[in-house]
Amino acid sequence: MTEHLRRAVVTGASSGIGWAIAERLVTDGWQVVGISRTGWVPEGALSVSADLAEDGVGEAITQAQNLLGGVDAYVGAAGSTYEQLAARADLEQVNNQLRLHYLANYEAISLLLPGMVRARWGRIVLLSSVVAQSGMAGLTAYGAAKGALEALVKSLALEVGRRAITVNAVAPGYIQTPMTQSLSPRQRERYLQRTGAARPGTPQDVAGPVAFLLSDDAAYVNGQILHVDGAMGVGN
Repeated sequence: MTEHLRRAVVTGASSGIGWAIAERLVTDGWQVVGISRTGWVPEGALSVSADLAEDGVGEAITQAQNLLGGVDAYVGAAGSTYEQLAARADLEQVNNQLRLHYLANYEAISLLLPGMVRARWGRIVLLSSVVAQSGMAGLTAYGAAKGALEALVKSLALEVGRRAITVNAVAPGYIQTPMTQSLSPRQRERYLQRTGAARPGTPQDVAGPVAFLLSDDAAYVNGQILHVDGAMGVGN
């Protein structure tokens, strides 16, 4: 892979895991455009402001392509959580989870794939969650959206693998991010008890595996869900 083919789009790049991924890629020599609602990105990255849950995907991807002159890698790290029992769920909030985690990524990928196919090289990494496979009470909408994302990874990998395009997901466990700061002490303790590492992960713990999946070293890794969860998902 030549230097001019290191152009990546990272959604959710303003904080948490998305920020850490964008920061890591800049350090590794990538040209990076971070997409987020606030427009905040790590030093060295370019910025596009968009709300991906409110139909801002197409314009944001077009801006990113124009800034970079093409996109070789896409990392879908934008996310939010909605915790509510299914019997009490607000369907608008459920739809928002599906829109942000699944449909926004689907739309972005569909816009970027033609360029990757022409180049006969591409990398797509989506952020899933341990919840997609292990389940968790109160996270039915979030878990279902992430489960749909994992199904997309597997089918899409079969569609584009012959063009040297890989599609994988990283499924984090309990990671210290702004999204998990709202957890109660009791919830945090419950998650830690399920984590073999006996500590929460950091965004950097996730950024490293994502950087690997974007590299030439991962050329034969395709259609996989890589759990980065400190053994939280073992046995589920």
